[in-house]
Amino acid sequence: MGIPSITAPVGVGGANRLADVKTIQGLLNLMPTVAGGPLVQLVIDGLCGPKTNGAIRGFQQKQLGFADGRIDPGQQTLQKIIALLNAPSANSGIHTFTGFNGEQVDMLRQDLDRAVLLLQETRGLLGVAPFMKADNHVVKMLLFNFSIDVAPTDNPMAAGFNQVMLTQLQGRLAQLQASLLLPLKFEMGTHAGGLEADAYVIYPDETIYVNPQYFDKADGVERSVVLMHERAHITLQSPDHPGMGGGLAVLVVEPQDDKRPYFNPKGDIFSNAIRNPYNYEWLVSSLKKGPQKMGLMRCTRCR
Repeated sequence: MGIPSITAPVGVGGANRLADVKTIQGLLNLMPTVAGGPLVQLVIDGLCGPKTNGAIRGFQQKQLGFADGRIDPGQQTLQKIIALLNAPSANSGIHTFTGFNGEQVDMLRQDLDRAVLLLQETRGLLGVAPFMKADNHVVKMLLFNFSIDVAPTDNPMAAGFNQVMLTQLQGRLAQLQASLLLPLKFEMGTHAGGLEADAYVIYPDETIYVNPQYFDKADGVERSVVLMHERAHITLQSPDHPGMGGGLAVLVVEPQDDKRPYFNPKGDIFSNAIRNPYNYEWLVSSLKKGPQKMGLMRCTRCR
């Protein structure tokens, strides 16, 4: 990503120009909670109120040991945010790998770092989604994968309900991102229950079992979202895939091509999707790769 910048101070006593405040709100939303990011995602509206000032103070206290609630152009707080955005996983050296060769361990480390960055990018895009046009790809994929409609509406009740769902999803994404920065345990797998999955977990065991064919995938994004999917089972406390018939699922990102099993009942799409690791995988993949059919994905088996 480019180097983020602001033209004037943001926060307590700052000029709080609309574009600058939006920049800071978006950047703070990209910070994992464990790194001092906001517990609840900020609304990117360009208005510097108590929530934005509090988020600035919270980040400063966690990362810098002071909390004046103000971010100045090019100064310490903004520099720290940029450093965290550009840093690889700080905990990548404390994961446990059993049964892998050195090349495979390196690949898993790289895939984990990529998964963190993919989630970071997704959170950033969702933070500005309410300000995008209705035909924007991000808006369409948010509606398609989680039944959240952020398009402008004259119905304040509907708008408020969708904003609540978006905030909840942003919180889950932040939680998932933070969980990938914790020490994780990986073991070479031998196919869960005979199912030819690339990786699997045996819930509630947090170990991620990685089968040999995982390393045959040339697409790094595809490998990373597989790890993200398996970690989501633990983070979301979801041993299965709510709302879906098990077995196989075709990963597609355009509604007219939807061959996924129907959610049952249809009215519970969001309540199921928010607990279904596949929906996170679909969303992140579609936002990264654009509107194209992503291919056949085998559902991992979790016991």
